[in-house]
Amino acid sequence: MKKVWIATTLTLMTAWPAMAHNGATAEGFWAGVVHPLLGLDHLLAILAVGAMVWGQGSKARWIYPACFASALLIGAAVGMGSQPNLWDENLIAFSLIALGVWFWTQNQLSAGLVAGLTFVFGFFHGHAHGIEATGNGFHFLLGLSLATAMLHLTGAGLGAFLAKLGPKPLRLYGAITAAAGVVFWLS
Repeated sequence: MKKVWIATTLTLMTAWPAMAHNGATAEGFWAGVVHPLLGLDHLLAILAVGAMVWGQGSKARWIYPACFASALLIGAAVGMGSQPNLWDENLIAFSLIALGVWFWTQNQLSAGLVAGLTFVFGFFHGHAHGIEATGNGFHFLLGLSLATAMLHLTGAGLGAFLAKLGPKPLRLYGAITAAAGVVFWLS
């Protein structure tokens, strides 16, 4: 257990302490891969959506990551060439709070509501990425898709691991995620 927390802490420390949307531009495949990893807000959100699969039945297992990932790509495509706006940043912060609450409540929210919210959250996360994308948008979206899928799978493993430890680690994970959302919202 101690090794897992050390590894998690080191991973989170390598992410930028602030959000990934600093007005810098991102171009090409590798920018798409790296961009979600450099912002703690995106890293936490995508891992959380992946971790949500642990408690779902086999038919609904991947509905939340599928909603988030598809909306992320749509949002990124729409965001290309757009100007930064406060809606993206506010909804990204709110997404962390809402995802944290989902873990805190131990999946007591309706599946349809959560799927709809993950779609909306994915759109705004993607939109923020798309705003910073330049050059060949296809390559950027390809890299973004790959990174998102890898983080969803990593999150699924994290969720399965935490679920084996009982409800308290999952609630703690939710509290940390929600607290990060509050910090981002206030910054």
